[in-house]
Amino acid sequence: MNAERYDSFFELLYMQLLDADNSVRTWTKAHGIRILYHWSGAIRTYVPDFLIERGDQRVIVEVKGYEEPSKLNAKLNALEEHCEDTGVQYEYVDHGALEQRVHAVYGCSIATLRKRGRTQ
Repeated sequence: MNAERYDSFFELLYMQLLDADNSVRTWTKAHGIRILYHWSGAIRTYVPDFLIERGDQRVIVEVKGYEEPSKLNAKLNALEEHCEDTGVQYEYVDHGALEQRVHAVYGCSIATLRKRGRTQ
């Protein structure tokens, strides 16, 4: 697995899923992408979780277990605009989508992996 930092157990799981995905050529969290968004009366900066390459496609991925809905919507709207402007694809992976991927690869739930204290 890439030696990159992660901010949550969900991100760690996603990193391991990326490593196991043969369609992913490269991925990184150290991509340098900064996206401005408006929320709660202020302009803020959002750093997406991952930049991955599949074939000749570049995809920005955001993985979230939970975030305040209005803040999440503001970030995702800004991400969508950024991707339209730059021609990069984007993907939002919520708890349900991550749960499905984990079950397909590991044959159990995220909660089970967390209880085990490991993902391999």
